[in-house]
Amino acid sequence: MLQFGAKPEINSDEFTRVQTHLKYVEELLRSQDVSQQDEQKKFMRIRLLDLLHDYWKKGQFPINTKYKDKRKPCFIDDQGTICAVGYLIEQTAGRNFAEKINNLFQYSTISEMKLPELSAWITESGLTAEEIATIQPTYSYQYVQPERAVIVGGGMAARGLGAGYPSFVIGIDKYKNSFQSTYLLRYESLGPQDNLLGLRFGYGMRAIRNHSIGAGITPSFFLDNNKSGFNIKPDLAITLLSEAGSKGHIGLMLSYGYDIVVSNKDFFPVSRHDLALHLLFRLGKGRIYRDY
Repeated sequence: MLQFGAKPEINSDEFTRVQTHLKYVEELLRSQDVSQQDEQKKFMRIRLLDLLHDYWKKGQFPINTKYKDKRKPCFIDDQGTICAVGYLIEQTAGRNFAEKINNLFQYSTISEMKLPELSAWITESGLTAEEIATIQPTYSYQYVQPERAVIVGGGMAARGLGAGYPSFVIGIDKYKNSFQSTYLLRYESLGPQDNLLGLRFGYGMRAIRNHSIGAGITPSFFLDNNKSGFNIKPDLAITLLSEAGSKGHIGLMLSYGYDIVVSNKDFFPVSRHDLALHLLFRLGKGRIYRDY
């Protein structure tokens, strides 16, 4: 609050929140009068605060992946990233001791960690239990984002006010932070012996939670009674996804495109406006969005 003039909000950047907290605590603890401490504890206090400085400068903080609706401490996360207090213990008492604490108290506050060895470490640290607790931040729930996932789906497509056509898609997508790239093979049955096959290259951005908006382009090949042609279809798409357990997502993709005929223009249907709705199944562990 002192640095930014306001308290952090629910959508405040988690990295900035944690780093600012640790920087503030370091400065606060360095300003305390410890003239009455013995020299050994003064030495340990300075060493721990120097380690704390190195820790928040490095900027690698654990992630709470268990408590969706709560901000909780996390001693060592599923990827092995250690918290600030854990780092101080690791650097002075060893990783094995830090992992022992994590096995017993991964999501506990310092006051909840009833362990004689930890109490002894605090006593010798030159910091009080209250000061150690001040160092310990809480972390918001953060979803694990899969690198890639398989998409399968089916639905209907229509050109103008004409009849609907069965439409099927299969492909992959990849999320990097809030950006999505998609590659979909799309098949449509336009009528008896009338088929269309295209490959969509798309790029989008997460709008709200798992929902995204994007644009794409689909080169396609169509065949009707031994007559063939090629199209290019630029499109806009809205994708709405909901979690389906730990295995992926289920949702809808609504897209509008306009078919530009490259060859055999006279053969293609009169209306080139394409409106499609697909039911999607996205198969990939983890979730797409971060919830701060």
